[in-house]
Amino acid sequence: MDALTPGFPASLSEGDEKRRLSSLRKRLVLLIVGIAVPLLALGIGAVWQAHLSERGRIEARLVETARAISASVDSEMRQSEGYLRALAASPSLATGDWLALYRQAQASAEAGTFVAIFDSSGRRLLNTYFPIGGGSQSLDAPTRTLVETALSRNAFTVTGVIVNSPTGEPAIMAGLPAVTRSGDQVVVAQIIPSRVLRAALTQQAMQEDWIAAILDAEDRVVSRTRDEGRFVGSVAIPAVRQALAGGTAGIVKTRTVENLPATLAFARAPASRFSTVIAIPETVFNRAFAATIAPVALIGLSLIAATLGIAMLASSRILSTVRRDYAAVEARRILAAERLRVAGEALQETERKFQTIANAMPQLVWSAGPDGFVDYFNERWHEYTGRDPNASSGWSWQEVLHPDDVAPTIERWQNSLSTGEPYEVEYRLKSAAGGYRWFMGRGEPIRDDEGRIERWFGTCTDIDDKKHDEQALVTAQEQLEQRVRELESVYDHAPVGLALIDADFTFLRVNQALAAMDGRPLADHRGMPVFSVIPHFEARLRPVMERVLAGETQRNIEIQGEIAHLIYPSRTWRAHLYPVRNAAGEVRAIGAFCEDVTAARLADVALAEEKARLERLMLSAPNMIYITDVQRRQNAYVNPQVLDSLGYAPAELQGRDMAELNSLIHPDDRKALARFGRAVRRLADGEVREAEYRLRHSDGSYRWFLIRETPFQRNAAGRITQILGTGLDISGRKQAEENQQVLIRELHHRVKNILATVQAIASTTGRSATTFAAFREDFAERLVSLGRTHSLLTREAWSGAPLHDILRGELEPYTGTGSERVVIDGPDITIPRDMTVTIGMAIHELTTNAVKYGALSVPAGRVHVRIEADRTSPEPHLSVTWTEAGGPPVAPPSRQGFGTLLLQRLFASQLGGEVAIDYRPGGIVARLEVVLRADEQR
Repeated sequence: MDALTPGFPASLSEGDEKRRLSSLRKRLVLLIVGIAVPLLALGIGAVWQAHLSERGRIEARLVETARAISASVDSEMRQSEGYLRALAASPSLATGDWLALYRQAQASAEAGTFVAIFDSSGRRLLNTYFPIGGGSQSLDAPTRTLVETALSRNAFTVTGVIVNSPTGEPAIMAGLPAVTRSGDQVVVAQIIPSRVLRAALTQQAMQEDWIAAILDAEDRVVSRTRDEGRFVGSVAIPAVRQALAGGTAGIVKTRTVENLPATLAFARAPASRFSTVIAIPETVFNRAFAATIAPVALIGLSLIAATLGIAMLASSRILSTVRRDYAAVEARRILAAERLRVAGEALQETERKFQTIANAMPQLVWSAGPDGFVDYFNERWHEYTGRDPNASSGWSWQEVLHPDDVAPTIERWQNSLSTGEPYEVEYRLKSAAGGYRWFMGRGEPIRDDEGRIERWFGTCTDIDDKKHDEQALVTAQEQLEQRVRELESVYDHAPVGLALIDADFTFLRVNQALAAMDGRPLADHRGMPVFSVIPHFEARLRPVMERVLAGETQRNIEIQGEIAHLIYPSRTWRAHLYPVRNAAGEVRAIGAFCEDVTAARLADVALAEEKARLERLMLSAPNMIYITDVQRRQNAYVNPQVLDSLGYAPAELQGRDMAELNSLIHPDDRKALARFGRAVRRLADGEVREAEYRLRHSDGSYRWFLIRETPFQRNAAGRITQILGTGLDISGRKQAEENQQVLIRELHHRVKNILATVQAIASTTGRSATTFAAFREDFAERLVSLGRTHSLLTREAWSGAPLHDILRGELEPYTGTGSERVVIDGPDITIPRDMTVTIGMAIHELTTNAVKYGALSVPAGRVHVRIEADRTSPEPHLSVTWTEAGGPPVAPPSRQGFGTLLLQRLFASQLGGEVAIDYRPGGIVARLEVVLRADEQR
């Protein structure tokens, strides 16, 4: 056969055989390497593409998880706002009953959170974290800012993270302004610790390598899944702050606070402006890629090595086989070429028919090579997209995809190209007019006899109308399910009892309110005969229920009974029963509606009693009580106490026009009263306004009254028709207030005088003292003396002080029982209040000098004080002579001390008196003289 093979000699020498074998082996090796290396590179590229795809999926999941956590934080804020609005509307807050509000907040607050109330001045009224009345009353700066912001904006306000919150742990605070009935503004606040918000992080199925954190509106860390205690309150890294400033959600690659390269996903909550940041270290992605690429590289290298070995062994056999079969191959090649020519002509005819069929189809038709390169679109594709047929091949079809559908469509197409699986995906295509419509893209591979893909054929079917119909159906189904759930919730939680009873008088369904009415658990009703559950009502209800089964509706059936476990066991219920019919109109069940009207019945009784009490109260109240008819503009009622208050009989005022009654008001108060009347007409029920103005008594004099008015009755439109008012005579209080102002002015004058005296004492004591200890002792003694003098003035109601009391107050400590060391002679003159302090200080200085240096410094020493008053002179004179004897020898001092300065300067300058001191060897003789005004001498 070798002789018949063109290009081969009849026989080969041994050297030629070796050269041909070596050449063949080299070519086989090059061929294997040329095939295997690209395949290995393609495999690595596919792994890398899969890695990028997985990374993109993880990043998308990160962003969605961050958005979910941010939405959870927003939900927490909305829940907090709703809760605070409920507390703000509480009657306990409106009336200022803080103890009741404290208990209500403790019982209703979300687990782990606390409630605090602050007034407009920043004072804390309560905090459920502390016992009632406990805890510090002072506020930190963030809390004060919350109070000021909530009151100024008059809206729900949330702080950033507070590291040292009132509870002692990191927290945020939400506040809502509220107003009590007395008009006081307060802020109702909820303290939400960081550990409560941490639940939003732990609820997400995050891997251990992920690091998540919640940031406040100022980008400070509120909660963190790792090292929370270290980072709470710290500001986020600059890259995160820049990303949050530039968008509401996304991905950023940077380094974490631990200096680790990482991919961060962020999302900002739209309502609270809080943010969520989730970080995955790059080492996580690197480990995943290494774990995927290592097996692929190992298998590829192993296959190359094995293939090279096989090529070396099989090269010699291949060479001989090629030599033998070359002729046969050539013959077959010629035959195959002829067959290919015929097949090509048939293929062209088939393609022409295919294009005719494809253009006739309503779908968009395409075909592509095994590598995914699209080489054909039918005419409907070009008509729909408006694209040039010459510019539509290859991968340019991506340009008409909706931007949101590009990535998933290419990912699905690449998966089909790599696996050979049929291709099916939904996407939106842009039309020539610019709009988008939904299409279902399908592709099927065409394989050869050995299963290799030769081509891909596919269609794009318009499913836009079907898509919208499906979405509308899903929406309708969801709405229906939501309505059913709402009705179920309304039924189960309705405040009135509801039941469905079958024709055999068996409970088919009851709600919790009905079960609570007879004191039995809900489970004891369903499926049970009605009269086995409530046998004591059978005689009353069975005839009624039989009439309902006959088609009659029974309304307002009152039933009375007792529930033993209630505080008030006697109850009254009102029931309404109606027939429930099937589609044929036949009565198949009984519907029951039952409400507990015990409170209404008790209220009727209480209302009658209250009306009687009100009538007795108006007749017996000490205040003037009246009712004004706003519509008729006249007095509708006035109680008998008006006779004591204004001197008029009730009949003189009742029914009189308001214009006539306004004449009783002092002219200066009428404008203020008009404004007061307009304000009262805008009040809500329960609100009270008060004003003070003068009313003319029947004797012609004017008296001050405290007037309090509140809405008493409204018409169907809600407008006030009657106003209830009371009048309290406060003329005495007004007089007391005027007297108080006089006393305050007098006190102000006295305080200024005292401060001036203390300043003078400090100044002169400091100049005369040689040491600080001496200054402190002398200054303290002089202040004590000043205090004693003021005690005497206070005892006498600041009308002056008796001179004998001033002398005894200073000298009594140095006189024993029955002792004659101190003798006081003369009348007991009352010293005027303006002179008392100065004379008291003078007596103190004389006493101090006698105790330290004079007669009272030795047991045998004596002091004689003689008081003389000349009452006959037009300007009376008071003379006080202080004489010492029996003490140490006396010599004139070398310098003037405080006492000398006081006696010679203050006494003379403040009182206009005269002082004479004689330093006799046997003892000092001091004479004090002062002029007393006639109205000050008593």
